[in-house]
Amino acid sequence: MRSLMGGAGVLSVLFLLAAAATADDLKAGKAANAKAAQEKPAQENSATEEPKAAEQKADDDAAEQKPAEEAKPAADAKPAADAKPAEAKPTESKPAVHTVEKGLVKVGVTAKGLLEARKSAPVRVSTKEWKTLVVEEAVEHGARVVKGDVLVRLETDKIDDAIADLKTAQRLAELGLKQSEAGLRAMEATAPLDIASNKRYRRQANEDMERYFDVDRPMSVKSAEYSLRSYREQLAYEEEELRQLEKMYEADDLTEETEEIILQRQRSAVDRARFYLEMAELRHEETLKINMPRSDQSMRDQNERYNISADRAEVTYPASLEQQRLEAEKLKVAFDRAEERLERMLADREMLVVRAPMDGVVYYGKYVRGAWSSGTTVADAMRPGGKVTADDVFMTVVEPRPLAVRVTVAEGDLHWFRKGLKGYVQPTAFPTLQVDCTVDAVDRVPLSAGKFGATLKLRSDDEADALMPGMACSAKFVPYLKTNAVSVPAKAVFADDANPRKRFVYLAVEDRKPKKQPVEVGHKSGENLEILDGLSEGDKILLEKPKDGK
Repeated sequence: MRSLMGGAGVLSVLFLLAAAATADDLKAGKAANAKAAQEKPAQENSATEEPKAAEQKADDDAAEQKPAEEAKPAADAKPAADAKPAEAKPTESKPAVHTVEKGLVKVGVTAKGLLEARKSAPVRVSTKEWKTLVVEEAVEHGARVVKGDVLVRLETDKIDDAIADLKTAQRLAELGLKQSEAGLRAMEATAPLDIASNKRYRRQANEDMERYFDVDRPMSVKSAEYSLRSYREQLAYEEEELRQLEKMYEADDLTEETEEIILQRQRSAVDRARFYLEMAELRHEETLKINMPRSDQSMRDQNERYNISADRAEVTYPASLEQQRLEAEKLKVAFDRAEERLERMLADREMLVVRAPMDGVVYYGKYVRGAWSSGTTVADAMRPGGKVTADDVFMTVVEPRPLAVRVTVAEGDLHWFRKGLKGYVQPTAFPTLQVDCTVDAVDRVPLSAGKFGATLKLRSDDEADALMPGMACSAKFVPYLKTNAVSVPAKAVFADDANPRKRFVYLAVEDRKPKKQPVEVGHKSGENLEILDGLSEGDKILLEKPKDGK
């Protein structure tokens, strides 16, 4: 029995010595941590240093608690040989109790993003007329260039031929325009004369017709009548003279031969007069029944034609003049358009040698919100014989410094992001590199459902040479940090069924039923929830609802 007691005593002493050694080690570690904290220079107003200090304190507290918890069972332990198994007694299970403490409450947010150049210039060929853009040679992706360097040369043979054809067509158009303008000037000068002439012809035609029916026609009828009457009278004269001769010769002493000659001559005159009368009668009939009606109709038709022609001239000459003006105007417009097209073609020709708009690094593709697109497709197009599309961005020249960061913020974290918030950026390619950053701007409208954009400024001193636009990164921030905050496990805080905005906990009261305690909650940090009002350090609360739920 004494030997057993002696062995138990030795074991107890050993356990006590181990506990004391552990406590001494804990104190020494705590003192070393305190000394290291004093030697580390403080940085005022740096959100990034405060989280690191708070994290260190939380780690130290955890380290302090862990040895103590390990040492406690060693100090209270009994020798195994002296221990007797306890008899199992039925006990009533009680909810676990948590003691309220003050500690670190930290809210951290992370946003994925891309490094981007603050200054960049898209490269495109914005031709107006020429759309066949075939690559002859191009600089490599990633090449460094200065402003004015040739980035791409495009084929020019076909556009040069097209420009030559346009110049020839332009010259012909110019000659046609000059001819049209000369014709217009001549028409503008002669049109009033032509209109006046037609009016004069119509007036004269009206006067001629009036004279014809008033004077000439009656005179023609009268002349025809007079001519017929004259021939009739002439025949009568000749016949009368023949009768007188015949009567006279019957009584005179002239020889028969002379008489016969004279009579024969007179008879011939009578026959001639009779023939002339017959002809006069025919002409009289032709004049009155044929020629005169025809002349009447011809005069009327001629007068009508002059009237119609004059009326038409009054309409057609101004219309023709206006038509000529429009034709000249049309040729002028066509000439101007052709001239403009030639100018555009000449300007397009200059664009087929693409030069760097600024100093920087050449990236293939389009640069949108820090991301590169169509780089592989552009790389294929930049080979000799490849084709590019007018107005499409196929290169971007970026100025690699200074850099910025374009991040995507989850809508649930948007309320934390404000201009001036400090944090650090961790490039994916260099996980050990941390670059201080500041929120510069936050988009007001979402990029897509549940996502917003934000721009970060980097501290220029921290921009490593290896960082380049387009690299992926993570931006980390601690927008809320409180080192002496009251916090409890989130599972110990309950919502009121009638009003979920009201929160409460169950206070553990000695020898009494738990008390329902209203609390005002703050931010969640890990598994803990900050308590702004309603609890104090040292209060004990239940980690779950009591069985009666009251």
